[in-house]
Amino acid sequence: MDLGLPQNDNALGYGIITLLFVISTVAVLLRLYARFIVLHQPSVGDFLLIGGYAFWTTCVALAYGLGHNPGLFVHASELPHNPAVLVSFLHTVFLLSLLLSIYVPLLKAAIMCEWLHIFVPKGTRNFVFWACHLVLWSNVVFYFVIVVLECIACTPLEYSWDKRIVGGHCNIFDSAWLGVVTSGVNLLTDIAILIIPQRVIWKLNMSRAKKLGVSVIFAIGVLGVIAAVVRTVYIVRSAGEYTTDYTFGFSSVVLSVLAEGTCVILVMCIPAAPRAVAALPNMVSSMRSWAGNSVEWLRASTRPSTRSASTRWGRSRPFGSSKGSDEYANLDEHHLTSLPASTVSTNAQHPKSDNMGRGQWGGIVRETQFDATSSEADGTNTAKDRFERQHPWADGV
Repeated sequence: MDLGLPQNDNALGYGIITLLFVISTVAVLLRLYARFIVLHQPSVGDFLLIGGYAFWTTCVALAYGLGHNPGLFVHASELPHNPAVLVSFLHTVFLLSLLLSIYVPLLKAAIMCEWLHIFVPKGTRNFVFWACHLVLWSNVVFYFVIVVLECIACTPLEYSWDKRIVGGHCNIFDSAWLGVVTSGVNLLTDIAILIIPQRVIWKLNMSRAKKLGVSVIFAIGVLGVIAAVVRTVYIVRSAGEYTTDYTFGFSSVVLSVLAEGTCVILVMCIPAAPRAVAALPNMVSSMRSWAGNSVEWLRASTRPSTRSASTRWGRSRPFGSSKGSDEYANLDEHHLTSLPASTVSTNAQHPKSDNMGRGQWGGIVRETQFDATSSEADGTNTAKDRFERQHPWADGV
């Protein structure tokens, strides 16, 4: 039990919420990795998935908030005698219900777009085409109506969670039975999402074993149907306890709703998981190579340099300057490379080159050899004449 809170089961609730969030997040990452990085073929469903996941993370955060105030599985009779606690609880419930009414049609629209992409050839108008469009647009219209009804159920809107507002009132739509209707429609669409691909898979021209393998991948929707049934049971039970022990009953509803939301994500993401998992070793190898190159680059960048920029590039010194032998540039340090034979022509003009004979290709472009020869005229004492010219003062010595 958390200190400062009534007796609760926050440990159990937090554990289930965390597990569901981790599973859904891993599934989303695998799907996006397969579509964006491995295949480079993102579809409309992938962008709907990203938008739906943003609402999903907000719903999970609100579920954690219920554990903080007033606590998960807390009986209404054990709440502190402070109206603000119940107001905070009802406000969180209202926001959670509203966001789920946006998240669910987004994810189911993504699934229908994926089914159309996989099972319906372009230009075809078959059973799968019409069934997918029926499920897609019925969800969009239904949840749009639900969001509107939730927003106009009470006047002013704040009266939906704060009954202390003077002059506020609610209409017939402010009822827990609206949640029962929503849960029933959810169950029907989950069953449709399960059946549509199975009908196509078992008509494919392949062996029974392959059909069974593909069917199992798309049969993850069974979990969604089970979660939807559990959610419906808890919502009906919570509707009966709406005026007696709503705080305790709604905790079970929250967990079942999050379980169903996780299953919807799995239905969308699991078919792409095998491709992502198969490509993971290549990704790990690439990351190791990148990490190794990065370490080598860092080592090279932090290694002290003993040569100035001008010396490194072999910039010539002006005549008359006296530098030690350690200032001479070493050709081996400049990584000069020989040119391929196709780039050298004896008839073509030589490319412009700067100091150290570097051409526009970054290598040695020309070599020049000099042969020095000397000849002496017959009968001439060349050595003696040279001595007399260089030492006139020695004449007559």
